[in-house]
Amino acid sequence: MIKPAEAGHEEGGVRVPELELADTDAVRPVDLRALVEQHVAFVYRSLRRLGVEEMSLDDATQQVWIVATRRLADIRPASERAFLFGIAVRVAADFRRAARRRRLVPDENAWRSLPTARPSPTSTSIANARGCCSTTSSTR
Repeated sequence: MIKPAEAGHEEGGVRVPELELADTDAVRPVDLRALVEQHVAFVYRSLRRLGVEEMSLDDATQQVWIVATRRLADIRPASERAFLFGIAVRVAADFRRAARRRRLVPDENAWRSLPTARPSPTSTSIANARGCCSTTSSTR
């Protein structure tokens, strides 16, 4: 946080205040344990509503907390929930994209589970089944 200092200097006839870094004690660090306890259910619900598959929800939730841990210094007090939701949106997009890719990759053995295909009937086999035509010519 930057705040103007009491003293300043003049530059071209204009008074320019000196800037200094504010006291870092004034900004409290975010406690990860408290953050998780307060917002884990919110993150989980958000990921579910953002389209993450049920089987991937735990992994996606964990990914949100990994990113939040790395970016802990960037989380502003009183904005934790919004910050976590922003991470959740990006993580959900990654998980949805991965799910689409998994669906596009064919399983090598998938064809074995398909029902056995029967040959399509020909006009001759249909006529023989009905008994209306014979393949031998009758003599008169």
